[in-house]
Amino acid sequence: MWWKILLGLVLLVAAGATVALRAGARRMGAWIDREVEAMIEALPPPATAPVSLDRFHGLPAPVRRYLATVGVEGRPPVDFARLRHGGSFSPDGGGRWMPSRGEEYFTRRPPAFLWAASIRAAPGLSVLARDTYAGGSGNMLVTLAGLVPIQDVRGPELDAASLLRWLSELPVLPSALLPDEHLSWEAVDDSSARARVRHGGIEVSGVYSFGDDGLPTGFSARRYRTEGDRQVEREWEGWYRDYREVEGLLVPG
Repeated sequence: MWWKILLGLVLLVAAGATVALRAGARRMGAWIDREVEAMIEALPPPATAPVSLDRFHGLPAPVRRYLATVGVEGRPPVDFARLRHGGSFSPDGGGRWMPSRGEEYFTRRPPAFLWAASIRAAPGLSVLARDTYAGGSGNMLVTLAGLVPIQDVRGPELDAASLLRWLSELPVLPSALLPDEHLSWEAVDDSSARARVRHGGIEVSGVYSFGDDGLPTGFSARRYRTEGDRQVEREWEGWYRDYREVEGLLVPG
C-alpha cells in the first residue's frame, strides 16, 4: 500500500510542477506582449514619401551601393520588422549547445528592439530569455521557466551594448540604415564604412563590411559583455549570409 501512496505523491508533485512551469511561461509571454505593444505604440505615423538616395549627400560609396541594391529606394521606409528564428544556443559559446527558438522585433524610429527566446535546458524545462533596448535603456533578463530569475542585467554599459546590438542587426530592417537624426555614416574604405548612432544620451559605432554584390557581409565593434559580475569591453563581430527577398527587400536569413 505504501508504494501506491508514494507514487501518488510523486505524480501530484509532478503535476503541480507542470502547472507552475506553464503558468510562468504564460506570465512572461504576456509581459513580453505588452512590451511589444508599447514599441508599436511609440512608432511615429508611417512615412508615405518614397525614399530617394539623391537626398543623402556624402554617403560612403559602399553604403550608397548597398542602399541602391537592397530595395529601399523608390518606396516608403519600413519602420517595423518581426522575425522568427530557431537554432542552438550556448551561454559561453564553447559549452553545451541547447535547442532554442525565438522572436525578435525591431523599430527604426525610435531605435528599439526586443528579443525573446525559449532555450530547452532539459526535457520539460526551458530557460526563457528576453533582451531589449527601448527608451535609451537596455535590459537582459534570463529566467528558469519564467519563474526564477537567473540573470537580470541593467546599467550604462548594457545600455550601450544593447544599442550596439540594435545597430548590428539592422540589415533585417534596411530602411533603418538610411541616415537620419540618430544614424550617420563615415567612410572607411571601398568595401566598409562606419555606422554611428546616437540615442538616449548614448553614442555607439561599428564598422560594416560589404561584399562584391553590395550586401553587408559582417559587422565589428568594441562592445561590453558580462563576465562574472563585471561588464568588460571586448572585440565583437557578426556575419550576414543567406540573403533572400522579403516584401521587396533583401534581408539576411
